[in-house]
Amino acid sequence: MIYLITGAIGTGKTTWVVDQLIQQHEKNEKFKKDGELDKVRLIFANIDGLKVPHQPVPDDWRETPKNSIIAWDECHKIQIFQPNRKQLHDDERIIALNESRHTGHDLYFITQAPKFLHQHVRGLCNIHYHFHNPMGLGASTVFMWRHGNTTSPDSQASKNLAESEFIYSFKKDVQKNFESIEEDAQHTRKVRIPRKLILMCLALVGMISLMGYLLSKKETTGVITGENYKQTTAAQNLENGTKALNEMQNFGQGKQTDLSVECRKGINIEKPECVKWFNDLTKNGGSAPDPDKQVVHYDVNNPYSSSDEIQKNLTYQVSAKPVFSGCVYANGRYTAYTQQGTKIHSMSQADCERLIVDADRPFNYFAQQKEQQQPQQQQNVQQQVKAPTAEELAKYEEAKRLGLI
Repeated sequence: MIYLITGAIGTGKTTWVVDQLIQQHEKNEKFKKDGELDKVRLIFANIDGLKVPHQPVPDDWRETPKNSIIAWDECHKIQIFQPNRKQLHDDERIIALNESRHTGHDLYFITQAPKFLHQHVRGLCNIHYHFHNPMGLGASTVFMWRHGNTTSPDSQASKNLAESEFIYSFKKDVQKNFESIEEDAQHTRKVRIPRKLILMCLALVGMISLMGYLLSKKETTGVITGENYKQTTAAQNLENGTKALNEMQNFGQGKQTDLSVECRKGINIEKPECVKWFNDLTKNGGSAPDPDKQVVHYDVNNPYSSSDEIQKNLTYQVSAKPVFSGCVYANGRYTAYTQQGTKIHSMSQADCERLIVDADRPFNYFAQQKEQQQPQQQQNVQQQVKAPTAEELAKYEEAKRLGLI
């Protein structure tokens, strides 16, 4: 198998390869202990400071035994692996990679980006692992493709095409088995958390705190459980009852009461003041004033001015709406009219023609059914022609005797 391992500096790509080598070394030790020496796989690597038992990588990898494991760190520094204008490499060592599967070799090419490796080698890769760690944390997201043709693994489009992804956490015991930097160098990589992520976390913490604060208050929990609604309803009922009681007690006291308004209320009908007011209306042949009627000033000596003044102060309630009634054909065109004979200017000629020519009248949804008045009229006639009473006949005879009729 040929593996391509890519990722920016400090993303843990070499750590992961060393982790694989340690696991293979542990297997080798077990094989040796069990006497299965034929299963032992030799390790060849050029990783700086590697403490896992291994041998240096020869210039020609074909010199290594079958089933060997070879790891080239910073492979872009090796001349035969560097890209050039040729799509197919002419070096025999590269051409031999075409049949590396037959020899049982596992080959690891470690570099920062796929473009740093010759395209002939990339085309032979079986698996490509790309390590992504932009914030400098102790773990990387690893994306995997089953080919080496992904030239821009950091792009979102390439990540969407990845067959799988996983999180690889850096292991301190693994990092102790090789040197990632020189002895006199210092680590300069720092954790960089994006500002947007910090703001999102702060906002989330703030929302959780606010919800906790609100839920700790009785007012809020009461709204959720409905307890506040019950308390408020009871308080309103008590307040309304107290207000009504006060009105009953204070009725007719203090300021002069407008009986035409107060006596209309059901609660005041049996009050002495209201009983007297209704009795006075009955005696005088009056009726309770209608609050919907408007009082106006009319000067009989100046009727036109009075009419204009009245019109300014009056408001009207609409009692009818325009309803289509029919069409008339005159002077070569149709004209539509409402039930009051007013013109409908926006109705089409085709609709009028449909009514007159095709006799297709639309249904009137606003028409009111006429009441049956015939029985009532017959009853009135019967009442008018009923026979006179005895008293009426006596008066009639007396008038004839006196010569009045």
